Amino acid sequence: MSVTAVATLLALLAIWVSRVSVLGFGVLAALLLAVIGYASIRWPRAVLVLVAMSAILDRYVVAGLLPASYGVATHVTSETLLGIVGRLSNQVTFPSAGLARAVTGRSAALLLPPGARLADAPPLDPRARNLLFIGGLRVPAHGGQILLEGMALARDAGHIVELICVCRPGEEPTGQLPEWVHVMHLEGPAVDQLLPGVLATVTPYLRTPYNDLAMPIKIPEYAGFARPMIVTDITETARVVREMGSGPVVSDTKQGIAEGIAKVVTAAPQALAEWGRAARAWAESNTWDTRAARVLELLGIPVQESVPNG
Repeated sequence: MSVTAVATLLALLAIWVSRVSVLGFGVLAALLLAVIGYASIRWPRAVLVLVAMSAILDRYVVAGLLPASYGVATHVTSETLLGIVGRLSNQVTFPSAGLARAVTGRSAALLLPPGARLADAPPLDPRARNLLFIGGLRVPAHGGQILLEGMALARDAGHIVELICVCRPGEEPTGQLPEWVHVMHLEGPAVDQLLPGVLATVTPYLRTPYNDLAMPIKIPEYAGFARPMIVTDITETARVVREMGSGPVVSDTKQGIAEGIAKVVTAAPQALAEWGRAARAWAESNTWDTRAARVLELLGIPVQESVPNG
């Protein structure tokens, strides 16, 4: 059996035992940490597998997709493993300042947030009335309820907008949807074809400990669409959007969503264009190519320009 497989089984066993008894978890945790200490010298890859698994499970606990009783194992494992990785690594980066503070206790850390894809975005049409959301809306923390209720309030106030929800099959909102909600299963460049009818993007996430720490990967993606961005006041996302100057930041309530929609729908064409330009400018400075170049820089690897064949 490979080292990676052993590491995976150990992580799963620790999580299961933690639910059976606290003493059982303590005994197994001691054994697990001994194995990790040895693995950190012989097989660093195994440690990275454990870090990834515990981090993913931690997020599932926060999102309510796993019982809270799993949190003891995932939190302890994450904290321990991140400390080991920090000692093994020449450079440690974080995807957001909030996560850096949560792990290290300070904001002065190297940040490497998600990058942006520069969409094939036509100029914004102020007459467009579609709002675009990409991702699943079944997890309560993603704000599906306040999004639908907020849009209903906005429509009742005379701001007739419709929602395009782009998601994977099975991640669309549950129940009977209003006729102004359009669910589509698209990916990557196929989404660009929707942009002529899109007035703004929307991120209705609720304030939770995790949502405040992290920045959704959809924020850089939305920036590449060159459209105004309506976001709720979750800490990291709100900070980035305010720095961009790319749209209204609102409370994580249905009233907040309705207010954000009203601000965008009633904005002057020049204001809409400026929000869109600000989003695109940020995206152009934060592409995935830029992120890759930064990784090479941190590793001390020179960036070599490609030489055409011929």
